Amino acid sequence: MSLGKQLFTSYSKLIASNPETCSDIELLTKYMSYFVSGKITDDNILSEGLLSFSHLLVIFNDFIIRKELNKTERTNANDEEQKLKLFLTILENIEVFIEISSKRVLGNRKKFIVIAIIQVVKCIGRLVLVLKYKNRISKSPALEYLDRKNVLKQQPQNNPLQPELAKSQSVVIKLRRSGKSIRKVVNSPPLYSRNFIVPDELEETDRFGNFNHHAIKNAEIVYIMKPILHLGSVAAFGYKSWKSYLLSLFLDTFSIFQYYKHRNYMTSDQKKELSRRCVNMLLYILRSPFYDQYSNDKIDSFMKALNAIPFARFIVEPYRQYIPTFQNTYFYMFSN
Repeated sequence: MSLGKQLFTSYSKLIASNPETCSDIELLTKYMSYFVSGKITDDNILSEGLLSFSHLLVIFNDFIIRKELNKTERTNANDEEQKLKLFLTILENIEVFIEISSKRVLGNRKKFIVIAIIQVVKCIGRLVLVLKYKNRISKSPALEYLDRKNVLKQQPQNNPLQPELAKSQSVVIKLRRSGKSIRKVVNSPPLYSRNFIVPDELEETDRFGNFNHHAIKNAEIVYIMKPILHLGSVAAFGYKSWKSYLLSLFLDTFSIFQYYKHRNYMTSDQKKELSRRCVNMLLYILRSPFYDQYSNDKIDSFMKALNAIPFARFIVEPYRQYIPTFQNTYFYMFSN
């Protein structure tokens, strides 16, 4: 075995055995990026690089733990879907770093070429997940992070990952060619209680279920296409134009309204993601041109007022000075 494989094997065992400690290290790396935010000029490449690295570290360690959880399972038909989700999750976590780096290398105008490529790739990937793999709704991140604390709490002495492994095993499998869903023999109930009716878990295989309602599916497609349509508007009117702003606001509002209008067709995870999207609507107050004309002065005045509180200025003032950089870095795009 080569040195690289030995190091990877040792690292994998360490991560799988200490998921909570691993989480602490990842969190420390993330806080380091916040510490240097605003301290490094010229697009905050260092702070954003650290933040992207912390996210990639989480994804990589989750991959290792999942590999340990699933090492006894055979490859199934959903592997391609999981790889696509992994790719989209990585892209979502490094896209800002790529964008600000391209600004330094290519300039402010040409960076939008890079942005357009990223958004088109994300759009295609999410459409594939929704239309081909029947995902109910596009999530952010596309691949959910592993719950490390539950993995640690459920550790028995003989096999630290066995409970999570049992939980991760699906009751059904989907045949690659025919697409037919069947129950696994190992998960079959006793003979006296079998009714040969498709179990509830089969809804996870045909994950659209009632979501196949055309109005909701169209609402999701509109949401996925929003960044592309916004980029086209930016190319025509500029990213600080009210037309670009209102177009994105309209598309978000339309998508959310269609979901709420057909809530009886929605599953619990759809409703959870919809709640996140509703909260994200508040971020429109930090987007140009609304921020430039209204929010900027109000937020600045409020934070100046907080400085009157004893010792508060040591915490508030650095953030107040950093807000314009933060807004310019994260809120010029109307990405999902």
